[in-house]
Amino acid sequence: MLILKFGGASLADASGFSRCVSWFEKAGTNPCVFVVSALYGVTNHLLELIRFSEESLAGDLQDGLIHLRNRHFDVIKQMDIDTEDLKRELDLEFLDLKSLLESTCVLAEVSPRARDRILSYGERFSSLMVSMYLMGKGVCARRVLGEEVIVTEARFGNAIPMLIETGREARRVIQPLVEEKILPVVAGFTGRTPNGQTTTLGRGGTDLSASILGSALGAKEVWYLKETDGILSADPKLMPKARLIPRLSYSEMAELSYFGAKVIHPIAMHPLKDSGIEARILNFANLNNLGTVVGKVSDPSPAIKAISPIPGIALVTVEGLGMAGTPGMAGRLFSALARERVNVLMISQASSEQNICLVIHRDEAPVAQRALTEEFSREIFSKEIDGIVFRTDVCVLALVGEGMAGTPGIAGKVFSLMGANGINIILIAQGSSEYNISFVIDRQNMEEALKVLHSELCESCQ
Repeated sequence: MLILKFGGASLADASGFSRCVSWFEKAGTNPCVFVVSALYGVTNHLLELIRFSEESLAGDLQDGLIHLRNRHFDVIKQMDIDTEDLKRELDLEFLDLKSLLESTCVLAEVSPRARDRILSYGERFSSLMVSMYLMGKGVCARRVLGEEVIVTEARFGNAIPMLIETGREARRVIQPLVEEKILPVVAGFTGRTPNGQTTTLGRGGTDLSASILGSALGAKEVWYLKETDGILSADPKLMPKARLIPRLSYSEMAELSYFGAKVIHPIAMHPLKDSGIEARILNFANLNNLGTVVGKVSDPSPAIKAISPIPGIALVTVEGLGMAGTPGMAGRLFSALARERVNVLMISQASSEQNICLVIHRDEAPVAQRALTEEFSREIFSKEIDGIVFRTDVCVLALVGEGMAGTPGIAGKVFSLMGANGINIILIAQGSSEYNISFVIDRQNMEEALKVLHSELCESCQ
């Protein structure tokens, strides 16, 4: 069995739906499950409609609903099948969404539960469109809602899948369809709590939907159909000589996803790693593309597979003589950030214990600054802490590769290259696994640092 995941950009117009048929044909005799995202831009549009509801902007809400409907019906008009049944079914879905949004608009409040329900409609629409298009092309297909097969904890907005329960439901719903040679088209990104409330898996969650179902159904492989030829050694927009990486390990892929490579959801590899199922990142527009294979084993060379820059970050420094030898300071710092759901990307603390530096996403800096200032107001007033400094003129460069583990001199070479080119390193972090070296530099030096490192550590190994 193969799981094929289709992203929103792949379904931006009618030509994308036509390619879905081609990918089904490419799978040959292998039974398939399709997992689809919302059409390109639709989730952002739904977030805008939620804002209109929260602010009771009834007129803007109605205009937004009309625009959203037209967006989908414009794609349907381009389809080379009889679309009357599809239009009728899609209009029923839009009526449900309209009713839900109008109710929340009257209350001027969208609860987390209602928010997830509203956001689920993007994938409801696309899965209906893909399944009915396939049927119009002679493929026996059936839509399956995410709520039917993925069970999650009741954590709205970023739900955690319950793998045992999901495995049971996926086999109950999908396995009989596959045995009857019916192609299931699953609405990604969504799930449900054990008592039936709709949840979402967070942005990019359709990748996670595909890997969860791959694990639950014992798939041979999971194919992620993207807009690139696979995983590259750097962002080709910044580094034209970036090379395709033929093979990565699960750990390398997870590191790259976490540190800015937006091809795959950061935790999508976890279910596959546990099951030993390989993933392929393939170009949706190129059926003959070999892509990148992700599995247990990585190619031994080069030691550094890829370099990922992360520009949108902030560096937070908490410093003061009163921190040294005072138990619980770090605990309070991270607890304060956790209460505001601020994610910490990197951490560094001097052995003197007089300062702690950490890296967060730049857009979370205002919330983090308020939380930390309140938490340490007494220490700041008494001068035990000199202050909390936020810098947003910085970026992170993350170097990823299993070959770094146990290879002497890698870090030394990296830092020598930075020093020789006059680039100052502000903060360094390296995990004990040695799969990743990350460091903070001034943002103005990002492209120069990437160029130097890629030339010396990646291009020379091609």
